[in-house]
Amino acid sequence: MLVFLILGFGLGVAGCAAPRRAAESPRGAVTAASRKKVIQYGHDVPDPAFVREHVRDMEKRPFDGVVIRVPRHQFMFDTTPWLETDLRPQGEALAATKWQRFTDNFLFLNGTNNRKMDWFNDSQWDVIVSNMKMFSRLVRDGRLAGVCFDAEPYGQRKEGADVNPWFYPGSNPAEKLPQLPAQVRARGRQVMAALQTEAPALRIFNFHLLARLLYQMGPNDQRWIDWQTPPDAPSQTPYHHQGHKYALLGEFMMGMLEAANPGAVFVDGNEHGYYYTDRDDFERARKLVRQDARPLVPVDLWAKYSKQVQVGAPVFPNWLIGDWPHQSQGWVPPDFLSHWEQLRYVESQMYNALATTDEYVWVYNEHMDFWRPIPETGKDKLPDGLEAALVSARRKYEAGQPLGFDVGPLVREARDRLIREGKPQRSAGEAKAGD
Repeated sequence: MLVFLILGFGLGVAGCAAPRRAAESPRGAVTAASRKKVIQYGHDVPDPAFVREHVRDMEKRPFDGVVIRVPRHQFMFDTTPWLETDLRPQGEALAATKWQRFTDNFLFLNGTNNRKMDWFNDSQWDVIVSNMKMFSRLVRDGRLAGVCFDAEPYGQRKEGADVNPWFYPGSNPAEKLPQLPAQVRARGRQVMAALQTEAPALRIFNFHLLARLLYQMGPNDQRWIDWQTPPDAPSQTPYHHQGHKYALLGEFMMGMLEAANPGAVFVDGNEHGYYYTDRDDFERARKLVRQDARPLVPVDLWAKYSKQVQVGAPVFPNWLIGDWPHQSQGWVPPDFLSHWEQLRYVESQMYNALATTDEYVWVYNEHMDFWRPIPETGKDKLPDGLEAALVSARRKYEAGQPLGFDVGPLVREARDRLIREGKPQRSAGEAKAGD
């Protein structure tokens, strides 16, 4: 896993001869009409009741919106019928929330297949469609911008067929594999139609859309959509036999796009941007979503994709400040930076994300809490200087000012040190503070 982290961190720069440059300033001050929006999501995700009670305090944070999760009603592929009596209190809490500064709020859905959903089971899909229509009413009741969709499957064997609906061939019968892509695309159409029932101008904020597939397979590799040859034929590429974690996601999302109303918007959140080094990486991601995705989009949908799919950008403070929640899986380059340098890294990422996204930047955090009052020594306390770094980046960007520094050389040197030296040595005081 350590090797994965190192390579993942450098993926945006490997194999590219493009010259690097210091962070650039936007062209003049940002107007209200063109202002980018920052959305927060993390382990501190609130439920509707919490938001209703604490919205005034929440809106003091430097965001334009928040992702909200409805307890026990967060899985898109839940084959258990949802009950109106269970969702009514959630809808009432959302309806009673008095939004003021938060203009773009989203309701969370996850793509884990923990109920043994079958793409070919019409009875199950009648339930899923009914559930999604109820979800649409919650979006309407809360006057929300739309749905935040995390396609990542969570649970055991997520690379295999247990909880991952996107895996190919998965648990699907061999005789149905030739029909599987079209079937998944049809289910995407059904879900989008259901979600638009009460929210016709829906926004779908995706952590993963097509950028994930391009990263996994390479921007010039189209094999994952080569469904014309039967998967088990000798001439078929080995891709289908090896499997791809998100093999079917593209088909599903293209089905959703196909059914989308003209006012609907999809955001490719490009989660891999967590690990970017500098502005060049973000610019490369724009090209990835805007141009390199074209081979993955059906010809009849390219015009719609170009018009209704936005480029998003993430900021992951845990990585940037070396507070990696999965230290057992490997150390990360920012562990070699001082806290001041880490905060400069945070500011740089936020600035570059704002400068390159179409509309949305999303801040994802683990084991930090932006919303609940916690003791100063609590394990979920926000790191000193984190919020100020986010605010500083946005202030500079919106004023049309340059970032004023370039952390790229520092970060690349930190990555090289990790490769050379392995786990950094910390003092006893630093180790205790990080526990």
